[in-house]
Amino acid sequence: MSRFSFRFSLVAAVVVLAGAPKRAPAAIAPYAGDAQAALTNGMRLLRRALHLGQDEVVSHAISLSSREAALGHFGFDAALPLVYVTGGAQGSHRINRVVGEALPRLLAICQILHQCGDNAETGDHAWLQDRARALPPRIRPRYAVRPYVGAELRDVYAAAALLVGRSGAGTVTECCNLGVPAVFIPLPGAGGNEQAANAGLVEAAGGAVVLPQGDLTAERLVDTLTCLLADRAGLQTMGARARALAVPDAARRLALLIREVAAP
Repeated sequence: MSRFSFRFSLVAAVVVLAGAPKRAPAAIAPYAGDAQAALTNGMRLLRRALHLGQDEVVSHAISLSSREAALGHFGFDAALPLVYVTGGAQGSHRINRVVGEALPRLLAICQILHQCGDNAETGDHAWLQDRARALPPRIRPRYAVRPYVGAELRDVYAAAALLVGRSGAGTVTECCNLGVPAVFIPLPGAGGNEQAANAGLVEAAGGAVVLPQGDLTAERLVDTLTCLLADRAGLQTMGARARALAVPDAARRLALLIREVAAP
């Protein structure tokens, strides 16, 4: 199911369960022909949410993940901390360029899996590949750059000592549920400044460090990661504090709330 179909299915189900089909948003009207299929999908998703809480989903993902699988897949060294850099599915031009500039210094202290996106306008993927080829042979194996990370993401989270990336709801939720400490670089101007709010919440709990994009330089990134990675016990504490923010049964709570609102 596409991301749009997923969202539309949930919207359709919520609208019907709330007993307000005539008050459906006008934006849905052009897709009314797909309403029955969307409603069927949405009801299935909500039933699953009711019977399979987020805690069970995350626990299941953890049980299937493997640090060794991630290290083997990307040819990494088990003795070095792994930093997962991500700008989300689209990648982040600013993060990509700063990491690329800092690569030799960063790879002196860690190894990096870099999800950079594949934006043809910025050309970041090709530029990073060139930077990787120019690395000294001794540290070149410590860096892997990919446009996207697929099914192996669950293993990457199991192996990562630290995440560096944006602070959208998906990334923050994954870090908190899985107890992965992070350096969050909120996207400036995101709707309602939500990314800054997300990152600030985790930072206040001690589970992340926030590095505003206006302060993001190669030097600042190297200094931040050097301090964090030098304190393994501190990273574990950060991960535990991030995990304390998780609402593992969020899906179950949402489904129960919808059922309560929809009750006669």
